Amino acid sequence: MKRARGFTLLELMAVVAIIAVLAGIAFNAYDKQLRKSRRSEAKQALENLALAEEKWRSNNAKYPASISSVLNGTPSYDFYTVAKATPTGNCNDLGTTAASSSNSFKVTATAKAGGPQTKDTACTAMVLTSKCGQVAKTPTTCW
Repeated sequence: MKRARGFTLLELMAVVAIIAVLAGIAFNAYDKQLRKSRRSEAKQALENLALAEEKWRSNNAKYPASISSVLNGTPSYDFYTVAKATPTGNCNDLGTTAASSSNSFKVTATAKAGGPQTKDTACTAMVLTSKCGQVAKTPTTCW
């Protein structure tokens, strides 16, 4: 009698299970890298806003009271897209607030509500503060 060749259902199911486990691990790593790249984008946007603040301060006696002052004062840069949203739109709440002192400013980036970056729970809000030339970036694990 001739023996049939091929795979049994049990062998096929074992291969499918192994592929599913490997795909789950790969997807998790891919998702983590996407969050990390969006965080880098927000960092760059905050740094650009901080540069705009410093440029404004170099031409004026104090830091501006609102982001619109910075944007209107720097026509050679496209800071509007930076201030309104990062280029891919993952952090739409970028803004600046002036402290009571003329030597301080704070720029913030907050993950868009309901967006994919809200899963990055440690870094949903990133803050860059400058007080009298001393720059602080919080939370430090995000920078």
